[in-house]
Amino acid sequence: MGYFGKLKRAKVPELCRRHGVSPAAYYGWKGQYGGMEVSEPARIKTPLVVPARQTHRVVIPSPDATRERSMKEYAVEIVGWLAAALMLWAYILLTTGKINGRSSLYHWMNVLSGAGFVVNSGWNGAYPSAAINVIWMLIGLYGVFGRSASQSTD
Repeated sequence: MGYFGKLKRAKVPELCRRHGVSPAAYYGWKGQYGGMEVSEPARIKTPLVVPARQTHRVVIPSPDATRERSMKEYAVEIVGWLAAALMLWAYILLTTGKINGRSSLYHWMNVLSGAGFVVNSGWNGAYPSAAINVIWMLIGLYGVFGRSASQSTD
């Protein structure tokens, strides 16, 4: 008989004391998993974890927790890292005097790095970061197109 089978027959205070969990945690688990048969824990979708303040942890990993990352997730991470490298490179070039802050190259580097951050931040649910980078891109696009249009009318 497995661990869950023993849980069904145990006396609560003794069981909690022996395993270092609070009775509240036990009853929470019982409410969530109490109707299961001994063979069912393998199909649990969410991991069963003792709260961090406890000394012992019981973790039943879910099948979803061990899944492979998809190629799309890797691509999004690569886009994010390339965006960071491009933005850093633009700043290095500007600081060392290799390019001017008003050059089209500098603005395009900022537009493209902002686009990469929008993709990465949006995918990962960091919407405030994605919004700031949309604004960053718009400023860069103004630097490329808006400034040149206003200079040509002068």
